Amino acid sequence: MTLSLQIAGLAAILIVGGLSALKLAAMDFDRRHPRRTEPAPRD
Repeated sequence: MTLSLQIAGLAAILIVGGLSALKLAAMDFDRRHPRRTEPAPRD
């Protein structure tokens, strides 16, 4: 594999990993800070 292909593959993996981490963080933030329109989960 050429170096540019390796760099492109690494960049794609980093982008996908960063997006999934952002999505997980957003879901966790929503769970911790429920919006006013949705009833807060009681536990």
